[in-house]
Amino acid sequence: MTERNAMRVGDAERDQVVDLLQHAVGDGRLTMPEGRERLELALAARTYADLDALVADLTPVLPSMADDVTALHPFNRPLDQVALPGESRQPGWSPDDPLVISAPFDDDRRVGEWSLPPYIRVSTGLGGATLVCLEATAETRVIRIEVAGGAGDIRLILPAGWAVRADRISKGLGGVHIRVPDRPAPGAPLLELIGSVTLGSLVARPANVIDRWLLRRRQRRRQRALEA
Repeated sequence: MTERNAMRVGDAERDQVVDLLQHAVGDGRLTMPEGRERLELALAARTYADLDALVADLTPVLPSMADDVTALHPFNRPLDQVALPGESRQPGWSPDDPLVISAPFDDDRRVGEWSLPPYIRVSTGLGGATLVCLEATAETRVIRIEVAGGAGDIRLILPAGWAVRADRISKGLGGVHIRVPDRPAPGAPLLELIGSVTLGSLVARPANVIDRWLLRRRQRRRQRALEA
């Protein structure tokens, strides 16, 4: 066994393999039973050798922390290393050019299949902003959302496993209601919220019955459009 294979791994390395395995099941490269078995082994892995064996037929071996982190997918990079040449052309890939979601007068609602880049700015005036992430893709493991709340409410509707940390949000008359964990499930993102709310409220919650019904309706409409 080489020196690298004997090295101990941590949660970051385990999460990376869990993410790869989940995508392999989704792509059909692994069956559901194979995926469940490998996920259990990944969560119990202690060394790089343990993890490499689980993805050897799916991807090159897992890089060690000493390897160049820029070789990793953006989801697995630290937040300060995601804005690399050739990947910062769209808004949201640099803290100086965030994806802006603004509701100065009318409501702004993001729903369906959309992407959350690592840097987002959400501002409200008289209108409110709703980010429905049930079909969204998190491009990075940590997403930093700058909040500038006015009179309108800001709502985040999140899939199971997504987490929110809002201890850097200052409050005026509006409230902050976080109804999801502050630690993400393996392979899920963490949304770090900074900024302030004044008159409106900030709410982060899982899907309720109505959200799930609307989700199924959107999915049925897309399916019918494909079959037409």
